[in-house]
Amino acid sequence: MKSFEEFTLKEIVDQIEDGFLLGIPADYSGVPMAFTKELINKGFKNLRLYCLPLTTIQGDMLIGSGCVSEIETAAVTLGEFGLAPRFSEAVEKGNIKIKDSTCPALHAQLQATEKSVPFMPLRGVIGSDVQKNRNDWQIISNPMKSAGVENEPILLLPAVQIDVLVFHAACADRNGNIQIGRAPRSPRRSRPAPRGMRGSGAARTPGSRCGGRAPSHPRARRAPRRSRSPRSPAGCRAPSPSGREAITCSLPIFSRQVERSRTSPPPRVSIGDSWRTT
Repeated sequence: MKSFEEFTLKEIVDQIEDGFLLGIPADYSGVPMAFTKELINKGFKNLRLYCLPLTTIQGDMLIGSGCVSEIETAAVTLGEFGLAPRFSEAVEKGNIKIKDSTCPALHAQLQATEKSVPFMPLRGVIGSDVQKNRNDWQIISNPMKSAGVENEPILLLPAVQIDVLVFHAACADRNGNIQIGRAPRSPRRSRPAPRGMRGSGAARTPGSRCGGRAPSHPRARRAPRRSRSPRSPAGCRAPSPSGREAITCSLPIFSRQVERSRTSPPPRVSIGDSWRTT
């Protein structure tokens, strides 16, 4: 495994093998679409998707490209844009295996992995059709013997072993620390008032006394604030709205950040203390 060297997005995808269990986030958690495009270009045929807890355009594109053989999810939908057409087509033709689940169940299985325990208990889905169609979930009697309750059923969900977890982040470092979402804004510094607001300025208004002039309100001529690009405490710049896309891929051993321009060739990423694109 390389370390403290430069990687392209394609080189990262080359380390993924067909048949891997790929963890992907929901659209509101940051979907790395450039990474998804590289997966499709690689020509995978047997990827398994573990959705956290659902998937939208990313999952539909991977399924429509023939890259997916199995999916475990709570839903595959395009939200207000309707159903996911490629997913619906794959289900109707029987081209994909589905493990139907729920949002709490998917998160519980991931929590079991996080805590290094073989399973996580859950109660809410007992008796549902989802639970009846999952042979890998087991119901046992509560071993803790709750007060006044005999043979209380508890559902055990196995820990999930994800091979690769891919998501979008604002910035990362070599230790695997990831900042999700927008980087916080730096504290605003006090600035002097614009020239038009200093002293007792006046603005001309029709029909007023004193020759058509009236005292101006201090806030009436405030200059518009300039937008600032958010920065993280560590100095990593967040994605700007000018066409650049920051992509962080968290693989089992390393994390990468790729900042990609739509008009420039694929960049190379410096893996080091600063994690900035070279």
